[in-house]
Amino acid sequence: MDSHDAPRLVLEDERRAVAAIAPDNVENHKVCLTLGSHESNQFVATGAYASRFHARIERHHNDFYLVDESTNGTYVQTEDETVHRVHRDRLRF
Repeated sequence: MDSHDAPRLVLEDERRAVAAIAPDNVENHKVCLTLGSHESNQFVATGAYASRFHARIERHHNDFYLVDESTNGTYVQTEDETVHRVHRDRLRF
């Protein structure tokens, strides 16, 4: 698999495209992006239910995972429009 075939992850919210993560820029087993209400996160979530350090996205080999670290859980809608709730667990994209 060359860099053109490698998986990519693009995050969006209702306002904008948040981040594009190209796997050739990260190593295996590395945190790619942090999400939460604290300003030190790479994606700052402003919702009332967002924890300061809510979740992170990690890459393991060719897969991406959302790892929830929040009090309330994280809802993820995937391309097929399925909504998943992740709470103190991880979800493979």
